[in-house]
Amino acid sequence: MIDQFDVEKARDCILDEIVGCYNCQPWEGGPVWLGPTCYLEDLLIDCDVPEEHWQEVLDGLRCPSCGTDLNSTWDEVEVKSEYDKKVEATLKQAHAPELVEALWVFHKFLESYPYLGLDDPQGMGRRIRTEIQDWRSKTLWPRIWYRARTLNQESRIFDSDEMGTPDPRKVLIREGRYNHTGQGFLYLSSYPETAFTEIKLSNENLCAMQKFRATDNIKVLDLRHDLTEIDPDKDLLAVAIIYNGFVERKPHASTSWKPEYFIPRFIADCARLQNYEGILFSSATLYGNNLVVFAEKIPCFVPDGECEVFRWKDDAPLQDGEVNIKLEY
Repeated sequence: MIDQFDVEKARDCILDEIVGCYNCQPWEGGPVWLGPTCYLEDLLIDCDVPEEHWQEVLDGLRCPSCGTDLNSTWDEVEVKSEYDKKVEATLKQAHAPELVEALWVFHKFLESYPYLGLDDPQGMGRRIRTEIQDWRSKTLWPRIWYRARTLNQESRIFDSDEMGTPDPRKVLIREGRYNHTGQGFLYLSSYPETAFTEIKLSNENLCAMQKFRATDNIKVLDLRHDLTEIDPDKDLLAVAIIYNGFVERKPHASTSWKPEYFIPRFIADCARLQNYEGILFSSATLYGNNLVVFAEKIPCFVPDGECEVFRWKDDAPLQDGEVNIKLEY
């Protein structure tokens, strides 16, 4: 019995290698290729497609990025780089059930023993402590950041210094994703919209907004969802933590018990010991990034201008002293 040739399997093999086609590239008298390229004939050969089936496989083949028909063996396409393939392999390993389960076991251990992360029986805490020195670090150059607060019940707007890190001797600082109770870190966002959504309740459309200007470089631990920054040889555990949601889970607002913060806070403690000055992480509520600045580096972030009242995007007329958040970058 002769096995029937599997056209779809061959086509999937080729599509798995393609990043984009000539129509996906910047154009300057012709396509300006952003990555490695090859002809479809090369992919047909690499996927072991018999020559008599080439046209059959190409018929109906479309660019996975823009949908352009690719039906000639001489069509040039952008293909995955060796780095792309390594990142894919790292992501696959990061989602391996045994690694995800090990992180859940560590999470459960911290629920019972929040201050004993280095002594969990399976050694995950010690592994994080050891490997964090090689995780992605990034130097952030001076720029503008944003901090939002819900408006107070009084008739006045906050002073700029009230928009900074509160004094734990005067104000109760509750536990946060990367700070313990009473520990004053500075939480900032790259865009005002991002800053507002981090504190916004469903029925709010106004907030206090303060710009902060960094006056010095800051070395941060990079925990963003950014596949272009992954080091496949060092970042497996970090990728598993990031892409399985262990630094993004939201606690229930109705309870003071927040075990969802235990792994992020353990990471923050390890990061400070490793001389990181903050953590850069993707917003879970909107586009843009968030930055938590550890206490030692906070003096390098100074208010830029006065605190203002910002209105969320809507059609209501602005009142005196309000600025539409959509316009402020």
